[in-house]
Parts: sequence; C-alpha cells; structure tokens
Amino acid sequence: EYCSTYPQRIIIPAGITVDDVKECSKFRTKERFPAFTYYYKKNGASIWRSSQPKPGLLGHVSKADQKMIQHIIKTLPQNNGRILKHKDASWNDAKLHFFDARSKLSAIGNKFMGSGYEDVGTYPSTYFEFCDIENIHKIRASYNKLMQLCSNPQNILSGEWLGQLDKTEWLQHLAFILNAASLMAESIRAGKIVLVHCSDGWDRTSQLASLAQVILDKHYRTIEGFEKLIEKDFALFGHQYKTRLGHGKRNALNDSEFCPITIQFIDCVHQILFQFPTAFEFNLKFLHDIAYHSFSLRFGTFLLNSEKDRTN
Repeated sequence: EYCSTYPQRIIIPAGITVDDVKECSKFRTKERFPAFTYYYKKNGASIWRSSQPKPGLLGHVSKADQKMIQHIIKTLPQNNGRILKHKDASWNDAKLHFFDARSKLSAIGNKFMGSGYEDVGTYPSTYFEFCDIENIHKIRASYNKLMQLCSNPQNILSGEWLGQLDKTEWLQHLAFILNAASLMAESIRAGKIVLVHCSDGWDRTSQLASLAQVILDKHYRTIEGFEKLIEKDFALFGHQYKTRLGHGKRNALNDSEFCPITIQFIDCVHQILFQFPTAFEFNLKFLHDIAYHSFSLRFGTFLLNSEKDRTN
C-alpha cells in the first residue's frame, strides 16, 4: 500500500503503527522505508534495508523515520555481542550501523536533488559507513569492456590478458562490494544492527544484504538457501530484473538503465566460493546456471521488476 516495489508482507518493529510507516515512507526515496530482511540467531543482531532518506540541503528531519530507527534498535537484546577494538570508538558505542553503498561524494550530490544520507547526530546510538560502490552507469561501462575483452579469443590467449582485464575495472568493483559486505558481517557478529541502502534500495542494497547473509549463514550457502536468498532479497524486494537485464530489448547493453547487478552479485559469490569451496553445497556450475536463466526467462523469479508486477 505504501511502497509498490516492496513484498506484500513486511516485518517492522513492534511499536510502529501503520501511520508511522506511512510517514516514514514519505521520507525515503521511492517510499522504501526500513524493512527487516535477516536475523542472526547467535546474538540477536539483524539486517534491515531501505532507500536513501530525503534530508536535502536543508537537513530535513522526519520524526517518523527517527522513531523507526529507535524501535529497530530496541529489537537488539542486551549484552548480545563481544567488544571489538576499532579505530573509531563510536563504532563500538553505536547499536545500529548505517551502510551507504555509495561514495560520500555521490551521496552529497543527491542532497542537491532533495535526498542524501543519515546524519548520525539526529539518530542516537548510530554509526555511519560509506562503501564507495559505483553507480549503474560505471558498472555498465565496466561490464561492456569485459564483454568485449572476453568475446575475442585472441585476448584470452595473449600475454596481456591480465593487464587488459585490469583496465575493465570489473574486479575492482567486485572488491568494493565484497569489502562492504565483509564489514557488514563484522558488525553483525559484533552484535550490531545493520541498516543498508544505496539510492533507491534495489540494486547495490540487494547485493550487499545478500552477500552479508552468504558470509554469515551457512543456510544461504546451500542450494535451497541460495535460491531463497535470491527470491527474497532480489525478487521480492523489487530488484528490477526487466530493466537492469534488458529483457525483451534489442541492444540492451547500450540502454541507459541496463546494468548486470545480478551477474555482478553472482561473480562476488564466485569469488568467495573460489576461496572457500568446502563452505558451499554448490559449485560454479550452479552459479553459471542461475546467471544463464536470469536472461533465459525460463523461471518466473527473474520476470519483470517487482512482486506487484509479477502478481498483476
């Protein structure tokens, strides 16, 4: 009712009313208010996801959004995490860690358009981290370079392969995503609540939330668990498969909204699988099949842009 790109059923904190959700959604881009996605059984920490807030240049504040964050913090059990030494003392003191997938420069730029990022001064007991992950346009350009490189067998066989691969910047982009997901997992293991978002909350947010769960939970490293993870944090939470993968379009690689977010996520999982093969129930063939069928449209999971679209 309040967000057309969210699942039909959403978990919110106790003490939050329907009116609170309505007001909170007005303060978030695309009405994507903070919603629960993962509970860490070992210490009661959890992962929540949303889109960017809308403070703008004037630093607007939403009491409903502040209430939502404070009630999310209240879901955290007392004495649930070990104390970790960190370069920033506020990291240990905070109960909720904001992870903004963007760079600080990009987030500041969004302030000129009426959006922005959370000011920890207006959200008590919180800590903020920028992840420096590039937007869809940079990722699309990198992916196109990679495809051009891999489509020519002469490049693969040449002695300059690694240098040419480095110039695509594809692996650098993966490194930023994996680093951010690792930091999120570290916060969860330390007993902190994590709220992650990018701009609209359906691309980089889905990648980071999912990868953190792969790192934290062996269930999501099984075949069934990994399938459920994609359905939950990509399909149900409104990742735009049709738009991002160019379904039904000719020359989709040149479309301004095309971006292989799913392929990038699968490659990130591949990097973890390569380092820890015995931690997974599946192998590279399984990841390849998922990547292939995200384009083949054989399965309804990858159809259209949201659960609402698929239901209608």
